[in-house]
Amino acid sequence: TPGTSSFGYNVQSGFYTKIGRLVHYKIEIRLNAFSKGTASGDLTVTGMPFTTANLTFGQFIGSFASFDAPLTTTAGEYPVVAAALNSSILLLKIIRDNNSWNNFTDPDTNTQYKLDVTLFTE
Repeated sequence: TPGTSSFGYNVQSGFYTKIGRLVHYKIEIRLNAFSKGTASGDLTVTGMPFTTANLTFGQFIGSFASFDAPLTTTAGEYPVVAAALNSSILLLKIIRDNNSWNNFTDPDTNTQYKLDVTLFTE
């Protein structure tokens, strides 16, 4: 929930290749300003050009090509990109080796994300 948060960007770019129902995204986001305000919940990338398929088993399909963020993890935690089903939203999550999830730490004014995502569309 963004609440009263605000973000400023140096870079918001990406491209995709779509073959049939399969889409591959390359995304780069570089912040130059961030104010948390009353934000809570998952860090998300919204407005993707295609709606993901509503698969019963979920789509935990992305990885970070690289990231430069205040990302605090412990052993057994890995950053991933999860596609929200039947939507155009990507969720940035931390998966733990005990099959539980954690939210990303808040970004700062120099945070960079480079995402590599492959998913199925409707």
